[in-house]
Amino acid sequence: MICPYYNSDSKVCNFFGTYQGGYQKENYCLSNDNWKRCANYEKRSYDEKVSKRLRSNPEL
Repeated sequence: MICPYYNSDSKVCNFFGTYQGGYQKENYCLSNDNWKRCANYEKRSYDEKVSKRLRSNPEL
């Protein structure tokens, strides 16, 4: 399962619409578990996590 906030087609993080490449993409966006530890994710509010997701988030 990949990060619920990562848009695979445009390779952007849906929280900010910023491009995710290289280390960030491999270690957070495309990982089964690491995306939960991504700073982009940890610092977001519950409402933002709900509204910005692109696919289901097992934590919510």
